[in-house]
Amino acid sequence: MASVGSSPWLGPEPDGFDSRLLSVGAEVEIHGVQSRPILNGRRGRVLFVPEEAGGRVGVYVVPDPEVWAKAGFNTPPEAIALRPQNIKPWCWPSGKGPRAPAAVAGGCFADEADARMFSEILDLARLFVHELQGRSDVTKEGGGIHSLRSSPEGLMTIADLTDDALLYWDLMPVSPGVFGSMSASLAAQLQEQRSGAGSSAEPPLRALVEEVTSGPDVWRWGLPACRLEGEFILVEDSDEGAVLVLDGGDTGHSGVYLALGIAEPIVPKILQSGAQLPIKLRMRLLPFRGRLVYDGTMMGTGPMGSLAPTPPRVAARAAERVALARAAGTVITGLHSTAGPPAALTDDEGSDNVSADAGGSPPEGITSEVREAWLALQAAQKMEGPPWTMRRMAYSENLNRNHLYAWVAAPRMVGGGATRALNPTPEEVLLGLVECVTRSGGRAPKAINVDSKVAIRGTRALLRGTGVVVGYYPPGHA
Repeated sequence: MASVGSSPWLGPEPDGFDSRLLSVGAEVEIHGVQSRPILNGRRGRVLFVPEEAGGRVGVYVVPDPEVWAKAGFNTPPEAIALRPQNIKPWCWPSGKGPRAPAAVAGGCFADEADARMFSEILDLARLFVHELQGRSDVTKEGGGIHSLRSSPEGLMTIADLTDDALLYWDLMPVSPGVFGSMSASLAAQLQEQRSGAGSSAEPPLRALVEEVTSGPDVWRWGLPACRLEGEFILVEDSDEGAVLVLDGGDTGHSGVYLALGIAEPIVPKILQSGAQLPIKLRMRLLPFRGRLVYDGTMMGTGPMGSLAPTPPRVAARAAERVALARAAGTVITGLHSTAGPPAALTDDEGSDNVSADAGGSPPEGITSEVREAWLALQAAQKMEGPPWTMRRMAYSENLNRNHLYAWVAAPRMVGGGATRALNPTPEEVLLGLVECVTRSGGRAPKAINVDSKVAIRGTRALLRGTGVVVGYYPPGHA
C-alpha cells in the first residue's frame, strides 16, 4: 500500500507489546513468522485489533496469488491473524489513534469539507478505473463525471465505474489496482505542489492525500468485509441518517444501520420520486470518518431497477427490527476496530498446502470430453512464470448477463468465453484452460487462479494430478 510521509519504525523490537494500542489502518511489517517465512518482510494494514492485551491482530496484505500459494494457503484469507511479536508498526494513520466520528446534521455530513472529500475520492477512483481499463473518454476529466449525473444513462455509467473501482481496488490483472494508482498519483501531486510552493502544500490537497493514504478507512473499501452492500430496507429518516435494515447482503452483514447522505440526506430524494417508506433498495455503504456513507449509487428492486412497493409483512418486520435495535442500543453507525472477517492463523497447525504433482488418472464419472481435456493438460509442457487467471467480466447477473470471462496471462489475454451460469463449473474451467493451452502451442502454466469461491474447491479436485496448482484470485465482488 502506498503511503505519504511514512517513516520506518525506529523503536525496539516489539516483544509482546500491547496489540490493543494499534489502530485500524496502521501500516505494519510482518517478521519472524516461522511457518510461512515468505510473509516476512511484507507490509500490510491492521484490519482489526483484539479486545484483550496480547491478542492476535488481523492484518490485511494486498492479494498476491503466487505468494499466497507458496505460503500454503489454497484460498487467500482476507486477514492473517498474527501474534504481536510478529508485527512491528511502520506507519500510523493520521492522528495516531482513533478519531472522533465526523459530525452529522440532518442526515448528512455537518462539515461540507467532509462531504466534498468523500465525493472527490470516489470520483478519483472512478476516473482511475476508467483509465486503467482503457475505456472511452467520456469521463477523462473530472467534469465528465459530474456531467454524467444529468442523465439516467450517465448515472448507470457512474454505478458501473463505482463497481469496477471497488472490484479492482487492490489488484487488476495487469496493474497494481485503483487504490495504489490513486495513492501514487496523489503523492506525486503533493510533492510537486510542495516543490512549487517552497514549503507547504495547499491544505485541501494535503488533507486529501492524508485521508487516502494514511486514514483508517479508504484503503479498505476494496474488502467486502469492510463495506455494506445488498438489498436494504429503508425504514425511516432521522437527524442522524437514514435508518436501514440489511439481512445478509452481498458481503455477509446483517443489522440495523444509520447511513449518511453525502451533501444531502438520502430519504428526501426517495420521497421526491413518489415512493413511500419503508422501501427496498439496492445500495452500498462505505466506511468514512467513523460513519457509514451512501456511495451515491442506488436502484430499486423492481424491473429495470424501478422502485417497487414493499410487501406489508416485510415492512412490518423491518420496523420491528428497528425498534428492537434502538431499545437494545445496537443500531450500527460505523464499521469499527475489534470485529473483523475470519482470519487465517499463522504459526499454527492446519496449513492448507497445495500440490502440483503430475501423476495418476483422471477422476471417475467425468464425460469423455472432460477426460480428454484432463489428459491433454497433464501431458502439456508446464511453463515457468506467473499464474494464468480466469476472471469474470462482472460479478452480478445485471452486469454480466452472458456470463463472460477472460483468461489472463499478464500482461496479455490468452483466451475467453462464456459459462452457463455466473459461477463457472470446474469442468468449464478445465475446458477453457485447455483451449488456451492449445492456442499457446501446447504449453500450460504451472499454476492457475480462479476468481469464484463457488468453483475453487471442485476445480482443485478435478485438476489434481495434472501438475497444475489451482489458487484463488479474489475480486472485490465475488
